[in-house]
Amino acid sequence: MVGRAARRAREDQAEGSSIQEKSAILRVFKDIDADGSGKVGPKELANAIRRLTGYSVTQWEAESIVDAMDADGDGSVSYSEFANKLLEAGAKAADDAEKMEE
Repeated sequence: MVGRAARRAREDQAEGSSIQEKSAILRVFKDIDADGSGKVGPKELANAIRRLTGYSVTQWEAESIVDAMDADGDGSVSYSEFANKLLEAGAKAADDAEKMEE
Protein backbone atom coordinates (compact mmCIF):
# COMPACT_ATOMS: atom_id res chain seq x y z
CA MET A 1 0.00 0.00 0.00
CA VAL A 2 2.79 2.42 0.87
CA GLY A 3 4.54 1.55 -2.43
CA ARG A 4 1.40 2.43 -4.39
CA ALA A 5 0.97 5.72 -2.55
CA ALA A 6 4.61 6.63 -3.14
CA ARG A 7 4.32 5.72 -6.81
CA ARG A 8 1.18 7.83 -7.21
CA ALA A 9 2.84 10.78 -5.47
CA ARG A 10 5.79 10.55 -7.88
CA GLU A 11 3.41 10.30 -10.86
CA ASP A 12 1.53 13.38 -9.66
CA GLN A 13 4.81 15.24 -9.21
CA ALA A 14 6.01 14.18 -12.68
CA GLU A 15 2.79 15.37 -14.30
CA GLY A 16 3.03 18.70 -12.51
CA SER A 17 6.66 19.25 -13.43
CA SER A 18 6.38 17.96 -16.99
CA ILE A 19 6.26 21.46 -18.51
CA GLN A 20 9.18 22.55 -16.33
CA GLU A 21 11.18 19.46 -17.28
CA LYS A 22 10.53 19.93 -20.98
CA SER A 23 11.45 23.59 -20.73
CA ALA A 24 14.74 22.69 -19.02
CA ILE A 25 15.45 20.00 -21.62
CA LEU A 26 14.78 22.48 -24.42
CA ARG A 27 17.24 24.98 -22.87
CA VAL A 28 19.92 22.30 -22.64
CA PHE A 29 19.25 21.14 -26.20
CA LYS A 30 19.50 24.69 -27.55
CA ASP A 31 22.77 25.14 -25.67
CA ILE A 32 24.20 21.96 -27.23
CA ASP A 33 22.84 22.81 -30.72
CA ALA A 34 25.56 25.37 -31.40
CA ASP A 35 24.65 26.00 -35.03
CA GLY A 36 20.90 26.31 -34.32
CA SER A 37 20.01 23.66 -36.90
CA GLY A 38 17.56 21.85 -34.63
CA LYS A 39 19.79 18.78 -34.75
CA VAL A 40 22.80 17.79 -32.64
CA GLY A 41 25.58 15.84 -34.26
CA PRO A 42 28.58 14.12 -32.71
CA LYS A 43 30.85 17.17 -33.01
CA GLU A 44 28.37 19.51 -31.29
CA LEU A 45 27.80 16.94 -28.57
CA ALA A 46 31.53 16.43 -28.01
CA ASN A 47 32.08 20.20 -27.83
CA ALA A 48 29.23 20.61 -25.33
CA ILE A 49 30.51 17.80 -23.11
CA ARG A 50 34.00 19.32 -23.14
CA ARG A 51 32.64 22.82 -22.41
CA LEU A 52 30.31 21.68 -19.61
CA THR A 53 32.44 19.03 -17.94
CA GLY A 54 36.02 19.53 -19.05
CA TYR A 55 36.05 15.94 -20.31
CA SER A 56 37.08 15.37 -23.92
CA VAL A 57 35.15 12.52 -25.50
CA THR A 58 36.54 10.75 -28.53
CA GLN A 59 34.81 10.94 -31.90
CA TRP A 60 33.77 7.31 -31.44
CA GLU A 61 32.25 8.04 -28.01
CA ALA A 62 30.32 11.03 -29.35
CA GLU A 63 29.06 9.01 -32.32
CA SER A 64 28.01 6.18 -29.98
CA ILE A 65 26.01 8.57 -27.80
CA VAL A 66 24.33 10.11 -30.83
CA ASP A 67 23.58 6.64 -32.26
CA ALA A 68 21.94 5.63 -28.98
CA MET A 69 19.61 8.65 -29.10
CA ASP A 70 19.03 8.81 -32.87
CA ALA A 71 15.64 7.15 -33.33
CA ASP A 72 15.25 7.95 -37.03
CA GLY A 73 18.78 6.97 -38.05
CA ASP A 74 19.73 10.27 -39.70
CA GLY A 75 23.03 10.56 -37.81
CA SER A 76 21.93 13.40 -35.56
CA VAL A 77 19.63 13.98 -32.60
CA SER A 78 16.52 16.15 -32.85
CA TYR A 79 14.95 17.86 -29.85
CA SER A 80 12.18 15.24 -29.68
CA GLU A 81 14.71 12.38 -29.73
CA PHE A 82 16.79 14.14 -27.06
CA ALA A 83 13.79 14.87 -24.84
CA ASN A 84 12.35 11.37 -25.21
CA LYS A 85 15.62 9.72 -24.16
CA LEU A 86 16.09 12.01 -21.17
CA LEU A 87 12.50 11.53 -20.00
CA GLU A 88 12.81 7.74 -20.48
CA ALA A 89 16.00 7.76 -18.40
CA GLY A 90 14.28 9.79 -15.68
CA ALA A 91 11.32 7.40 -15.60
CA LYS A 92 13.65 4.40 -15.39
CA ALA A 93 15.59 6.00 -12.54
CA ALA A 94 12.32 6.64 -10.68
CA ASP A 95 11.25 3.02 -11.21
CA ASP A 96 14.62 1.77 -10.00
CA ALA A 97 14.41 3.97 -6.90
CA GLU A 98 10.91 2.68 -6.19
CA LYS A 99 12.09 -0.93 -6.43
CA MET A 100 14.86 -0.18 -3.96
CA GLU A 101 12.32 1.29 -1.51
CA GLU A 102 10.13 -1.81 -1.58
